[in-house]
Amino acid sequence: MRFRNIALMFLMLALAMPAMAQEQRASIEGVVKDATGAVMPGVTVEARNEAVGVVVTAVTDANGVYRFPALSSGIWDLTATLSGFNTASQPDVPLTLARSRKST
Repeated sequence: MRFRNIALMFLMLALAMPAMAQEQRASIEGVVKDATGAVMPGVTVEARNEAVGVVVTAVTDANGVYRFPALSSGIWDLTATLSGFNTASQPDVPLTLARSRKST
C-alpha cells in the first residue's frame, strides 16, 4: 500500500512538471503619468532587449495604460515618448518567466 501511494505521488509530479514548464513568456504593464499625476494617453512606449536584439512598442490607451503581454525573460529598457514632452526612460527592468512586472 505504501509503495502504491509513493508511485501515485511520483506520477502526479511527473504529470505536473510539463504543465509548469509551458509558460515561456513574461509581461510588463504600467501607467504613464505627467508631473501632476494625470494619465497620458497616446504615449509611445518602447521596450528594448539588447541581448536578443528585440524592440517592441505599445501606445498608451485612454487611461494611460500600456502592456507588453509576451516578452522573453531578460533585462529590458523602457522608453516613453510623446511630442511636446520630454522623453522618459526606465533602464534595466528585469523580467523572469511567468511573471508580470508593473512599471510606471
